[in-house]
Amino acid sequence: MTRTLQSQLIEKGLVNKVPKKQQSKQPKEQKPMKQHKTTKLSRRDLEELMGTKRPIYHKVKGSYRSR
Repeated sequence: MTRTLQSQLIEKGLVNKVPKKQQSKQPKEQKPMKQHKTTKLSRRDLEELMGTKRPIYHKVKGSYRSR
């Protein structure tokens, strides 16, 4: 008569019995995916977001100069 530790603890009343998960007979319905709003950005807006139109500085003889 082999008993597990868990069953012995349940018999002594030291541990509450853990309920088993019941599998539902009906599969869960999948929710439709939300569509993101797409906005068409112009080339100028994309370049501004990427930061390509920012001033460029480089160091020459200890001082910073702009290009």
